[in-house]
Amino acid sequence: MKNRLNFLITISLFLLLVAALCAQAQPNKIYHLKLLAVQELPDGKYLGSPADLYLEIREGTGRVFIDTFPLTKLDTQVSTRFAKEIACKHYDLNCDKYDFIYTIKAQSSIIGGPSAGAATSALTAVALLGLNYDENIAITGTINSGATIGPVGGLKEKLDAAKESKATIVILPKGTAQQKLNAETVFRNLTAINLTTKKDTLTLKDYGTKTLGLKISE
Repeated sequence: MKNRLNFLITISLFLLLVAALCAQAQPNKIYHLKLLAVQELPDGKYLGSPADLYLEIREGTGRVFIDTFPLTKLDTQVSTRFAKEIACKHYDLNCDKYDFIYTIKAQSSIIGGPSAGAATSALTAVALLGLNYDENIAITGTINSGATIGPVGGLKEKLDAAKESKATIVILPKGTAQQKLNAETVFRNLTAINLTTKKDTLTLKDYGTKTLGLKISE
């Protein structure tokens, strides 16, 4: 009985070791997540537009490369590098043996802001841990010290971008889904959300779920 128990324990430890070894980065595989961007129009109004984040990990020395189309502002470059460091530190991963190649493609003329930080950290962790994930989930938010996700602006427009990009689930920073919207900004959808006048208000979550058909989570 004792020998059988020792055998089972040995097999269990072996399987755990195999699982741990398998859950590692796959060099040269390209990972992808949808990004939610906001672009300013010539008349000063803002429009949500879909964007894409790609990550390729190669054997290397911990370098970070950022390729964007179109151009990117310095704050986006800084937040991308910081997001990668947060993922490596939070999961206690050895990132010094890989090079990280991030590519961002968007419709706006210039890519700026730190709102892709949460998505960048999430995709980095997915790639390093070899996790299965759903590319139809979009997340927006900054990434801060302690691996906390911070609020960002333009959330209504970003939900519009999620709908356009055919995302099904959108993850928002904690505490922002109940943000109030004036019905006038979405008046074309009044029948879908059962509002009676332009003075009525609805939450961001209501707009995302009832108007756009998205699943909203914080």
